[in-house]
Amino acid sequence: MSERKDEEQTPEEMVAQIEAIFDLRWAADMRAIKRWQASTGRTLTWPDHTDLLGGLLSELDKAEAANDLRLTQIMECEKKLDAMKSLALGNADDASYWKARFETVEVSCEDAA
Repeated sequence: MSERKDEEQTPEEMVAQIEAIFDLRWAADMRAIKRWQASTGRTLTWPDHTDLLGGLLSELDKAEAANDLRLTQIMECEKKLDAMKSLALGNADDASYWKARFETVEVSCEDAA
């Protein structure tokens, strides 16, 4: 009778497992709360769960919008480069054309990177 099955846990083992799970959840909640406090400037407030999730989802929306903008800028730069490549193929032998072209055309793609 003293032999127990592998699946069974003693009450102490169950408590230890529940405490470990609680500690993981607590640490994750504290990271989320600190992030919410930093983004809202309300460092002395603990948000309820709805405000916390709403704030974090808002941050996600802003990050996705910024990524969409960067992607659009990169696509615009690619279009400009493609246009310049096609011009280069059409005017490859005309050195005076290229000298004038590069003195007057400005292609700015550094913000897209």
